[in-house]
Parts: sequence; C-alpha cells; structure tokens
Amino acid sequence: MRRYLGAFMALLLCLVVVSQVTAAVSQPQPDEGKWLTYVDPRFDFMIEYPANWHVYPRDDSRGIGAVLTFSEVDPQARDQVTKKAPLKVEIGMYLTEIEGDQSLRDWSERYTKTIWGPDLEQVRIKTATERAVDGRNVWVEEGVLPDWEYKLARVVHGKTVWFISAFCDDTHAALFDHMVRSLRFGKGAPRTLQAAYGPAFQPLPLDGYPVKVGSRSAPGLASPPQMPQMGASISWWHVPVRGFYYCTCDSSYHTGSAARAVDISCGCWTSVYAAHDGVAPVYLGYTSVRGNFVQIDRVYGSNLVWRARYNHLNAFDYVNIYHYSPAGYLYQDQCLGWSGNTGASTGCHLHFHVESNGSPIDLHGMQGLALNSGYPNSSNCGYTTW
Repeated sequence: MRRYLGAFMALLLCLVVVSQVTAAVSQPQPDEGKWLTYVDPRFDFMIEYPANWHVYPRDDSRGIGAVLTFSEVDPQARDQVTKKAPLKVEIGMYLTEIEGDQSLRDWSERYTKTIWGPDLEQVRIKTATERAVDGRNVWVEEGVLPDWEYKLARVVHGKTVWFISAFCDDTHAALFDHMVRSLRFGKGAPRTLQAAYGPAFQPLPLDGYPVKVGSRSAPGLASPPQMPQMGASISWWHVPVRGFYYCTCDSSYHTGSAARAVDISCGCWTSVYAAHDGVAPVYLGYTSVRGNFVQIDRVYGSNLVWRARYNHLNAFDYVNIYHYSPAGYLYQDQCLGWSGNTGASTGCHLHFHVESNGSPIDLHGMQGLALNSGYPNSSNCGYTTW
C-alpha cells in the first residue's frame, strides 16, 4: 500500500510541475523572431517592429510633436489608467535641435538637466552613454521609474534629434536593440525642425527654458496682472478639459510636487486648455515619464509663483500657443494640445497638477472639478463637470 501511495504522490508532484511549466510557457510573449517594417510616409524613415504588435502612426493633422507608437497590447482601447505596464516603444523628434559642432553627449546631458530640473529625483538612471551603433553615434540610457523600467536611445539626423523610448526591462533588451539598429532615414527625412513643421516653427532653445510667449508684458498692461496667493486663488482656475470624465489619484508618480495631481480619464485627442491665464513662460517637451508635456510657469519678477503641468499629450497646439497669443500673455481656456497616451502612461488620459515653490497645490475649489473624499490618493477621486 505504501508503494502505491508513494507512486501516486510522485505522479501528483510531476503533474504539478508540468502544470506550472505549462502555465509559464503559455503566458503571451512578444514574438521577437518575426519582424515587420514600418515605413513613415511623411518623414521618410523606416524601422522594424515585432510582427504581433499594434502600430499607431503619428497623427500630424492637429499639431506638432506627435509620436509613432508600437505596443504589445492595444493602448488606446482603454480610457482609464491601469497599473499594468505593457511593452511599448515610442519614436519621435525632440523640439530642440543640435548644433553642428555639438556632441550628442553634451546635448543629452544639457537637455536632461533643462527639461527635468528637480523632478529628476523621480528617476534612477542606471546607465547613460554615447556609443557607436552600426557606424553612427547613439545616446543610450537606461533607468528605473516607480512602476517600470525604461530604455532610451537618441539618434541624430542633420540637426534633428530623434528618440526611441521603450518601457521594458532587461529581458527585452534584445528587442529594443534590434529596433534601434533597424532605424533608417531616407532622402526625404527632415534634417531640420523647420523642414518637418514648416518655416513658421522656431526650434526651442536647449538652455533657454522657459520659452517666453513674446515679451513679458501683455499689450496695454504696464505690469503683469496681480493675483492673490495660491491658497486663495485656486477657485479662479478652470479644469483643463471640457465634459464629464472620472478622475483617478492613486498613481505612484503622484509624489513630491505632484502629490495632489489628478489623472483625468478623458480618452485620446481631447482638447486640453490652459487652466489659468497670465504672463506665462512655457515649456514644451518630451520625457520617458511625462511623454509630451506642457509646463506653464507664472513668474513675477524673478519669483516663480506657480507651475502647472499637463502630461501625456498626443500633440501640441504650437500655432495657438506661440502665434495667436498676444505678446507675453497666455489666456485661460486657450488650447495647449490634445490628451493622449505618451510617456509612462497605460491608457489615454491627462495628468494635471499645480505646484508652488515645489509644494503641491490642493485642487479643491477649482471650477469644473468635483473632488470627493478619495482625493488625493484614491482610484476614484472625483470627476470633471465643466
């Protein structure tokens, strides 16, 4: 009897092991052995990607700065922000050019310092180096974010600097490396940003942030309009989207100056508006965390009074910001761009927060934003009503 019982237990153990191995093998994995080639019809470049991935070409019809996205899942099928980080690769051009005698290392280090500022503390950069890849210099960077790891490559073509940003760990390093090596530019690929976006576009300066919208004073104003302290003035602000959308507030990225941020589940390509007006230096940029973002600083003299940030945009309304604005004045409710899924985002939404001198501002009282008791740490913290 003991012999049969022992044989039975051994058989049962084998079944358990086989079941676990089968379950592990059955998990869906990107097919890194089969590749397709994407050819960009406007900017004349090509890149290879896994055959079973989803492709989302840039939509250049509304603004500038749109990115090309490859993802193992359908990132735009979900409007709500989720915690799962899918494999995703984004490709685009920075809005800042590189000079002919400038090294890619120098450009990258200065861009990182300029665009991140004190928020660089959110990112742990593991490696950052310039190296030769198939005969051309490529800046390769790897880092750790609160929820996932990222890999970043920068490639120069003429005066333009391109990025390939991937959210993956070292188990998919070969996939990322293959995509970087496969990038090729055709004869029609723009070598300047004006060739890409037209002669009216002015490349943003590498060290000149914040970029001023014209001069510091608005027409007819001897000095910038006065504004009460932030605690008394949040009721003057408007929620930056129009319509009814639920908000979430439990992202692990809502720390430090963004500790009272809201993620508005407004889908992709929803118009995003300036929540407040004023004399406004404006940042437009891309990072692996924020994706395409707009940052507006309210400055009195040399003092920064408040800063508002709008993250994960699909594209910028550059013409509206820089050409339709009176000199130095950005109006409340002026369109800044369109919501999206760029950067460290797992679903179409808008991240919005306000800070003052590095401290997060409570958004209770903002017009068009109904926050509940779950704010600022709940997956259901309110909704927009504007």
